[in-house]
Amino acid sequence: TEGSTTAAIDTRGFSKCAVFVTVSGLQGNDKLTVALIPRLTQTGSNFSPNISVSNTIGNGNTVIVVDISIPYVMVSAQVSGSSTATVTCQVYLGR
Repeated sequence: TEGSTTAAIDTRGFSKCAVFVTVSGLQGNDKLTVALIPRLTQTGSNFSPNISVSNTIGNGNTVIVVDISIPYVMVSAQVSGSSTATVTCQVYLGR
């Protein structure tokens, strides 16, 4: 399903989060940073201080796996450089 730009993923009851990322369209030395940002509520504020787990990646397929103990998480993707990338993130939760 298509993700929300405002609502976080409900991770209550899960201890693992895997994000499968597919990236294309990056040019030159441009990279994509994918971050998992903890949230206090599904549509509320980020944790303070804002602590995130992130990986900087290039074109291709990447898997990010982390242990989680937070109620909600947002997935953020940001290009460093002038490229316009096509990014697909598939999020899987496990116990």
